[in-house]
Amino acid sequence: MHLHIDPSISGISGDMFLGACIEIGLDPQHLESELRKLPLPENWSCDFSRTTRGDIMGTKLDFRNEGHSPPKDKSHEHGHSHDQNHDHQHEHHHTHDHSHGRHFTTIRKLIESSELSASVKQRAISMFERVGYAEAAIHGKTLEEIHFHEVGALDSILDIVGAAVAIESLGVRKITSSVPVDGHGSLECAHGTFPVPAPATLKILEGRPLEQIDVASELITPTGAAILAELAESFGPLGKIRINKTGYGLGTRKLKGRPNVLRLLLCEEVESDSNAFETDRITLLQTNIDDITGERIGHVCAHLMDAGALDVAVVPILMKKGRPGHQMQVMTRPDQATALSAELMQATGALGVRVYQVDRLKLQREIRTVETPYGPIRLKVGMLGDAILSRKPEADDVRDASKSHNVSEDTVIQAALQA
Repeated sequence: MHLHIDPSISGISGDMFLGACIEIGLDPQHLESELRKLPLPENWSCDFSRTTRGDIMGTKLDFRNEGHSPPKDKSHEHGHSHDQNHDHQHEHHHTHDHSHGRHFTTIRKLIESSELSASVKQRAISMFERVGYAEAAIHGKTLEEIHFHEVGALDSILDIVGAAVAIESLGVRKITSSVPVDGHGSLECAHGTFPVPAPATLKILEGRPLEQIDVASELITPTGAAILAELAESFGPLGKIRINKTGYGLGTRKLKGRPNVLRLLLCEEVESDSNAFETDRITLLQTNIDDITGERIGHVCAHLMDAGALDVAVVPILMKKGRPGHQMQVMTRPDQATALSAELMQATGALGVRVYQVDRLKLQREIRTVETPYGPIRLKVGMLGDAILSRKPEADDVRDASKSHNVSEDTVIQAALQA
């Protein structure tokens, strides 16, 4: 089974994720019974209901503290994490005071001492570590010094551990995500006023794509960011799948022009026709240049490949006023298009880049090694079903064999193809 998270509508928070999980098959009674295994001192309850947000039906989930507050964590004085005032910034409605928090080491011991399964413990602690390392980097602390305010509160602990329970219960083997969106504006924290996206959210999502949209609100909480960073293997559009269930987890916010929901898709991979091409979608970047040297163009191509481009091509063209120039074509994965566009413009001085979404048909590929009089040579083999349509010796192997045996590269290639 394949779980696809879609935070491209209005971001992600922990309670929205769990609400959507209930929609696609998570038993709420099972969720609550598993969370009761945490030795928490609070007297808490779990409330969920089906209702609508922006005419979309889904599940709203809330964890409530019924009044008993945890004892003060004496490690509080060692450091503070990003304390977000989520009474107005995210989707939880709670009866308890969010000033309570816990030290990272306290949370880790809490999870480790529970009777939860080993996989749930590992995944939950890993999510808290993601938040902890982000906070440590922001505040110049160590992980052991970090004291969570918001993320250490009861609801956030239940959200994060609940997410780990949900993934185990749903039995998914692959998890992907759409590119998440966050809003803009500012939020009040323990250390002052900070812009949206929040510092912890940005740190947790480093290395992953993020789109900021014109909504004056925080849409991704640090808890939601940790869930997303921990679970999603890749970010981008869905490939060829069969959708089994769709579920929406609801927030409480009223957002102009969009429902306050997180969408989850429970899917299964569609088996490909053995005689069909493999397919994927890439982004093609193009720009025309006429004011840099051929030597510099070569350096730019090498730099873009090092930066993660799938391929780079340069085509000679005739530009305006009859000037000879070059068109640079960069193939990239969709989630790297923005970064590589910036690299391309910075390296060439171009003022703009054309962006195309391109579907590719590909042969099925594998690497085979053949023995030749000049040593083992790897072959790139392209197949369509059972038919071999392409066999190409690996260039590095051919070059090395040619040099070591003092024969031409053509001789090595022919030997490899005949092996």
